[in-house]
Amino acid sequence: MNNINILGRKLVDHKLFFPISLLLSFLVYLPLFNTLPFGDDFVYIFNNEFVTGAPHPFVFWSYGEDTFKSWPLSFSFLWIFYKLFGQNFFVYRVINLIIHILNSYLVHKISSKKFPKYSKYIYIFFLLHPMAVENIYWIFQFKTLLSLTFFLTSFYYLILFNDEKKKSHYLFSVILFTLSLLSKTIAILAPISMIIFLTNFKKLHRSLLLIPFFILSTISGVESIKGVSTTKSEEKQIVNFQQDYFKKKEDYLEKNKVSIKTPQQVKPKTVIVKKDNFDKHKKTIKAYWNSISNYEPLLLKTAIMLSSVTFYIKTSLGLTINQIVYEDLNFTKFSEYILMFVGLVIICLGIFLPRELTGFFVLTTLLYLPISGLFYVPYMQYSYVADHWFYPALSFFIIILIHFIMTKFNNIHGSILASLGLLLLIQTFSYTSRLSDSRNYFHAELKRHNYSSQILYEYLVEIEKKYKNNEQALNLSMQLYKLSKSKKDIILDSILSLSSQLKKWDIFAKYSFKKAIIYFKNGSVNGAIDILNTIPDNLRAGEFYFLLNLFTHAQRRVSPRDIELLKNYLIK
Repeated sequence: MNNINILGRKLVDHKLFFPISLLLSFLVYLPLFNTLPFGDDFVYIFNNEFVTGAPHPFVFWSYGEDTFKSWPLSFSFLWIFYKLFGQNFFVYRVINLIIHILNSYLVHKISSKKFPKYSKYIYIFFLLHPMAVENIYWIFQFKTLLSLTFFLTSFYYLILFNDEKKKSHYLFSVILFTLSLLSKTIAILAPISMIIFLTNFKKLHRSLLLIPFFILSTISGVESIKGVSTTKSEEKQIVNFQQDYFKKKEDYLEKNKVSIKTPQQVKPKTVIVKKDNFDKHKKTIKAYWNSISNYEPLLLKTAIMLSSVTFYIKTSLGLTINQIVYEDLNFTKFSEYILMFVGLVIICLGIFLPRELTGFFVLTTLLYLPISGLFYVPYMQYSYVADHWFYPALSFFIIILIHFIMTKFNNIHGSILASLGLLLLIQTFSYTSRLSDSRNYFHAELKRHNYSSQILYEYLVEIEKKYKNNEQALNLSMQLYKLSKSKKDIILDSILSLSSQLKKWDIFAKYSFKKAIIYFKNGSVNGAIDILNTIPDNLRAGEFYFLLNLFTHAQRRVSPRDIELLKNYLIK
């Protein structure tokens, strides 16, 4: 036992420790470098005209414009990378790995301020952890890596400011925290924990020093909540309005006996879109608060959170087989209730951690909470488990884990660390090996588990397109459309393009109708008419003439101002 401890101490104290760890990290993550991108990489970067066609990297900062992004700094970097490297996916993975290495070193620097004896163990565990794989492989998760880099550096300078009380350290901390939020809002709740680490200041002074952090978090949070509320409430409102609008049109046609067999129709009376339809749900913050305080959804979200706590702890300890897409939680299974109970026990145990770990426990919790299930995440309804979401919290959880092992298992900590480290290394290498042939791996996963994951289907559609297998891509796109809850217009574009290339005009006509209705809902009546007119003549049946008739009436009789209001309301 002592031999293991001595060997471990010699290894981490050796002068070649960091060079060897860097070499090992490149070898372990090497299988990821030449694989094709994951689904959102195409959607948000390589097939995204807002990135590939933007004139300069600052268009993402133009508030109120179509090009504005909630995390503009990450998109600015991605724009620069695309101009420099194009679709050289190898380089993007290397960049992600370099940032992960930097994050690992920053975790080492932070832990060395509090627990210098075993900060290198913390470094190597985070560096080679299987939960880091997804962030390196998934190119778009550059934003998560970058945001954590800025936050860790900000946090490090805050600790230095606490120890040395240099104003420059405090200023650096505020600036770097701002950059973190502009990259991704992973640390939006973190300022709550910072007061614990400012031990050399009185309570009043601590509160005053943290005011800029809270202001920055509030601004960033409000912007995020506005987007969320639009997705949940305003979109539902406009869909209800459109259903009412269609009903009024149908009633009018029936009452006046207007034929629907030909697109040339008599002029109906004006249908005015009332302005008050656009005034509802303006107070988006209040709407979002109602969504998280409502009794029944809150119970569901709490159940999701308790299950995900257990899942993330298991994964952090290497007890879960890592994969890009996990099955959704199923509360009809008794095992889920066991997970919830274990999660509750883990949370309770965290309260009794030693005092020196209190701040790190609170910080881990606050980095985890936004993805815990308590908060709505756009496109995901509730945030089910994903490796890249827990990556920021993992950096501080490992500090707690190593400290706990070193202090509670003093006589056998060497054996525990060696066993756990070996298990994690095997999991990491196994994961990167599976992803080296990602196309076959994900097809096999889809068949084996019958996932209903939108993002997994998105990935496979893009991969099949790259391999020129348009038939398979079309079938996957149609399955994706059935299960998708978002981005339906993008999916329809893919279906229409593929069906046109394959000359499957019946499929083209079917989904053109769906695309036309989306155009109309978005306020583009002309767009709806144009897409209908692309349908071949021999497929223009009754539904075609009815929709064309309906859209033509809307074009003639709803004033341009009302159409513009409808469009602006949806964009808002």
